[in-house]
Amino acid sequence: MLKSELFDIKTDATNLDACKKDNFLVMDAVKTVVRHAELAKAEKAFTDLREKFERVAPGVDALTAEVGVVVEKLGVDAGDFISKRDNVVELRKEVEACMSLDTVTALPLTDRVHINLLAHQIYKSIDITAFNSDFLSDERAKKIADAIKTFYTKGSGLKQFKEYLRPLIVEIFNNEDCKYFYPVTCKRSFIDEWLLHHFVASFGGNASRKIKTGKDDLGNKTVNYEPYNYNLNLTKAQQVASITDLCSVVLANEKYHEVIKPEVKSEDKKAAK
Repeated sequence: MLKSELFDIKTDATNLDACKKDNFLVMDAVKTVVRHAELAKAEKAFTDLREKFERVAPGVDALTAEVGVVVEKLGVDAGDFISKRDNVVELRKEVEACMSLDTVTALPLTDRVHINLLAHQIYKSIDITAFNSDFLSDERAKKIADAIKTFYTKGSGLKQFKEYLRPLIVEIFNNEDCKYFYPVTCKRSFIDEWLLHHFVASFGGNASRKIKTGKDDLGNKTVNYEPYNYNLNLTKAQQVASITDLCSVVLANEKYHEVIKPEVKSEDKKAAK
């Protein structure tokens, strides 16, 4: 489980007045998202051992069983079981003490996206699809994949990514449907070589030996081994991960974005004094 001090994360796009008015703490919302993600992963890791214990100890609650019973029933697996169970129990307590996840999911889209990206900076497995699953259409994903292929095969087209990425970033951030965060925009000039190179690099760099299976004319299984080589990962899942990283970097660094704050009317200014 991640240490609590890691959740003290800030962004210049926070609407401090709105947060203060409603006593809304961004850190608490981020912590909720992270703790739920941690718990889901911990429970998944505990599943096999829990099911094994329940098979050999029917009727005994796996979460409260005495250590002696666990050792007796699982033997060499007891230590791993206890460690993973303790993690689940501890995280469940943490989740109970957190802000309700329903409170976070009920927030406007822009707020949810900001909270999600702040959570990603702490717990990398969290991606933007948790609160915005529609941003990457099949058509857009194909354009990005084709541009990446062109860059890796011809070494050109890097600047073309600006045309694809800026509208995407603006679409994700610049939404007036918000309460505790301001919309954020990203000018074309903000996207520099550093961002582009790292974004493109996230799709490559891994070498492996691809194995293709099939059947011959007689219906027999065939296996073909391709030479060990570098490969590109252009799947939609990888694009989501790379775009989530990109948006998190844009949000975390003021030089890559501009916060759009509403203009305060003169009468409102007088009232505020």
